Amino acid sequence: MINWPEKIQLVENKYSKWYDQLISNALTRALPVGTYIERHHIIPKSFGGSNFKNNLVKLTAREHYIAHALLWKFNIEKQFHIKMNHAFNAMCIMKDSALHNKPKYKINSKIFAQLKLERNILVTTDPIIQERLKRVAKEVGQRPKGENFKRLASLRFTGRTDMIGKDNPNFGNKWSDEMKAMMSQKKTGQRLSPDVLQQRREKMSKKQYICEHCGKLSKIKTNYIRWHGINCRSNLEPS
Repeated sequence: MINWPEKIQLVENKYSKWYDQLISNALTRALPVGTYIERHHIIPKSFGGSNFKNNLVKLTAREHYIAHALLWKFNIEKQFHIKMNHAFNAMCIMKDSALHNKPKYKINSKIFAQLKLERNILVTTDPIIQERLKRVAKEVGQRPKGENFKRLASLRFTGRTDMIGKDNPNFGNKWSDEMKAMMSQKKTGQRLSPDVLQQRREKMSKKQYICEHCGKLSKIKTNYIRWHGINCRSNLEPS
């Protein structure tokens, strides 16, 4: 049996039983060599699941699709049900491309129609989702676009002369193939000294972004912008 977090308040139904059996079978079987597999979080990360091995299972593409369909059918609180609606919707619209080495899922038309109907109701009536969509639309509307974006981007380099012509440290340098090979060989296997690594750690530790909603610390600005601040789930979920 899967040990679900208490905050989920899962009420067992046939879908949760089928999900438990699916995961149990996947953990105990041995797939033939060369079988295409996808890693699945047994307890979804949005439920508090981790990336540790004991929370990961290897599923075929079809099993992965079924697993998320079952999670969507769980009898759980609305806030977690919405997350599973989003996750299953993303899986249903996944397409094979050069960027994703994944086969197309065969989507059942009835399930797909039911999913889209529920999603449309959520997007058009849920006040929390509506508020988030307004914030996102406002942010996107403030971003520079088209020719305006090109103009603003060019201003970053307007009047800058410190890297032009002879001021550029590589001005006039033309590396031969032998020189390039020698420089590459010199760098191969090179390791930074402990002092340099410590200096980098100290420099990184100074750049800290603390979310005002969940209190989590992020050392990378892009991660903070994507997952915290106005996009923080603690800010979006009802108290």
